[in-house]
Amino acid sequence: MNANWTVVGFILLFTGVALLLISGVYMRQEIAEVNRKLPIDKRISYWGNWPPGKFRIARSEYKRLYPAGRARFRELAYGIPGAFCIVAGSLILMRHPPV
Repeated sequence: MNANWTVVGFILLFTGVALLLISGVYMRQEIAEVNRKLPIDKRISYWGNWPPGKFRIARSEYKRLYPAGRARFRELAYGIPGAFCIVAGSLILMRHPPV
């Protein structure tokens, strides 16, 4: 029975990682769409969104430029279940560790 829980834990963990990767693709799409409308000196870097305020600026610009844009919704639609799967898979693997 312990092996079944281990398999479930790994499936949830890998599913969560895949969902978060897809979420990251939509985040990059959001930045690309904003950068297309901004002047060259104001563009947002794809690598590293530190400090956090920098990414907040990208999100507010996206809302301003694309009020009906769906990239943010898709990012959250994949990101939230992805985080849940990683947490659930980790908890299952902690409770039923692989032998």
